[in-house]
Amino acid sequence: MIQQYKKSAAFAALVPSTKRNRDRLLASIAETGGNLRLAEVDRAMLVQGRDRRAETPAQANIFLKTMRIVLDFALEANLIEFNPAVGVKSLKQNPEGFHTWTVDEVEAYEARHPVGTKARLALDLMLYTGLRRSDVVTIGRRHVDGDVLSIQPMKTKRTSGVIVTIRVLPALAESIAATDDKGERAFLVTEFGKPFTSNGFGNWFRKRCNEAGVPGSAHGLRKAAATRCAENGATAHELMAMFGWTTVKEAERYTRAAERRRLGLNASGKLTSIG
Repeated sequence: MIQQYKKSAAFAALVPSTKRNRDRLLASIAETGGNLRLAEVDRAMLVQGRDRRAETPAQANIFLKTMRIVLDFALEANLIEFNPAVGVKSLKQNPEGFHTWTVDEVEAYEARHPVGTKARLALDLMLYTGLRRSDVVTIGRRHVDGDVLSIQPMKTKRTSGVIVTIRVLPALAESIAATDDKGERAFLVTEFGKPFTSNGFGNWFRKRCNEAGVPGSAHGLRKAAATRCAENGATAHELMAMFGWTTVKEAERYTRAAERRRLGLNASGKLTSIG
């Protein structure tokens, strides 16, 4: 069943990074359960698989999501009569997800990695564009026209076809111009002058964060960028356009948080009138 799914149009349509990650997980599932008859896979077995991964709730939930998808494929292919993964609950996990960089953490990183270094260019590209690391490793001169940067995000390229268009702010333009150790087709390159892979860049960037003594990640910078925009008054639809989101739900999470902060500050100022 797993091999049939990997030959399907649905699997072929996945973006490369998702396909690689799903392929690794499916290989692990096939190694432990590949000799089972498909009809033997039931809710109890899926719950056991989830609970074996409970120490890392995100991984447990990815396992469940993957099994729902693969078993849905099996259902459509008439290999099973119902999907036993339906109704199996995901585990609770940190609702905030990746740590959002604070102002102090950004300043600490900037102090350790000044303008002109590749490490600083990496931070500036993510902070001032809000792009995912899978897109940051691809952007280069070909994406910039004057002070405008346009890119079709990897994650939505095969689905919505969304194109993100943003302004190249002066701080980012200065960082790009000042960095000698950069490429043209892709600004961020390895020591061998080749573009980073998404995972390779993530590992490299985490080392630069460790050097600066900050707990940040690439995705945490994307969240910091969205937070800054929302707190400076960006609307949900403006955030959708900049960050490539195709539904308003994610954008509204940032605008609601920013609005609560503004309301809290306004309300606390009124305490002086008591009495």
